[in-house]
Amino acid sequence: MSCLDKIILKDCDAPWNKGVYQEESKICVDVSSDFELYIATCAKSYVALSSSVEKAEMSLEMLTIEVIQSSISDDKPMGNYVEYFIENSIIRIQSIYDRVLIFVNRLLGLGLSDECIGHNIIVTNDNVKRYSLEKKLRNLNKAFSDYKNIRNTIIHHDRYSDDGLDLLGALHYVEFSAKANGKETIFSEEKLSEITKDVISDIKIELLNYLEKIKEKLEEVYELSALIYCHRKNILKQLENSN
Repeated sequence: MSCLDKIILKDCDAPWNKGVYQEESKICVDVSSDFELYIATCAKSYVALSSSVEKAEMSLEMLTIEVIQSSISDDKPMGNYVEYFIENSIIRIQSIYDRVLIFVNRLLGLGLSDECIGHNIIVTNDNVKRYSLEKKLRNLNKAFSDYKNIRNTIIHHDRYSDDGLDLLGALHYVEFSAKANGKETIFSEEKLSEITKDVISDIKIELLNYLEKIKEKLEEVYELSALIYCHRKNILKQLENSN
């Protein structure tokens, strides 16, 4: 659990503590001041960030041959599913940083639209530098470097290329074609399953270690963000009380 869970989500000044109501299908809270708006805005962006981390963890939990085998259909080779699950995990992990930048934008009230937010825009911002947050963000960004280009390749070129994974995909395609045409396969199902499990396991371990490295740097961002949140919230509260 992050330090921000208690500081932001369980903030005693949060507007939802006054009550929550429903209008048709929308859940609503009354926000009556800039002070309360700041709390609500930070909370929503922090929840989105936390959720992105949890979804990345979930995608890696599901990266097993058992889950993949339970998802396959007879009209596509298993290699396609293996590739899909691995690519999904990579994209999920890399998307965490986008959520970090959105959270920082809300935390510091920079007023940028989500479409305009990028690493360079955030770390060169004077308000970000004022709180020395740019150093933490640069360190975190470096932690994401291993799969940054791979993620872009998946999005723009539609697939993740890895020698071992490419060979596995080719083996599955050969086996799939042989079965479809009633021909003898090269490997037994047990042998091919064993090979597939080993490839998935190696990639999963690598991605788990990668995500842990990211989470360590992310916690440093959280710790400084907690101080920034308390400071900015107190300023807004003082302004509200003075009016």
